[in-house]
Amino acid sequence: MGVVSLTRFEYGDRYKDLCEPCPEYGKRFSCPPHSPYFPQFVEGRRRARVICVRFQARDFGHLATDERYLTHFFGTAGKVLVGSLLDFRKKGRLIAGSGPCLLCQPCAAEAGRTRCSRPDGPVYSLESLGVNVADLCKKAFDIDLEWHSEDGRERHVCAVGAVFF
Repeated sequence: MGVVSLTRFEYGDRYKDLCEPCPEYGKRFSCPPHSPYFPQFVEGRRRARVICVRFQARDFGHLATDERYLTHFFGTAGKVLVGSLLDFRKKGRLIAGSGPCLLCQPCAAEAGRTRCSRPDGPVYSLESLGVNVADLCKKAFDIDLEWHSEDGRERHVCAVGAVFF
């Protein structure tokens, strides 16, 4: 975990727009266009404890070379991250995770409702708020995020979240 001043967060519409190709775009309250913009979301906060759950691809054996690994890999990392983040939320902290919120299946947005079913709301992802997560990982941990490629050369998969205070 690394603590980063919110003044060091890079954010903007171009990062929020990267969510558009995702199949969850617009289908979950945690995703754009439903998600808030970063400055409004963190209003009154000054720092963030950044959390990175990082797995090595080799830990998933044959799955690391299969397209299906993305679901399994990110699902595993995401569950570990969200578990930790929800502990902070129970203590009254504002949190943001990675990828679409998966707390409710299906999301109330998919059912045509106008509000999240959870009283404390969805777990927004940093990327849905418009945060440059790759830049944040470099600043918080001095690591470069690796992106999935057809040749499967990535060595790690990360799920990144933050606790704001």
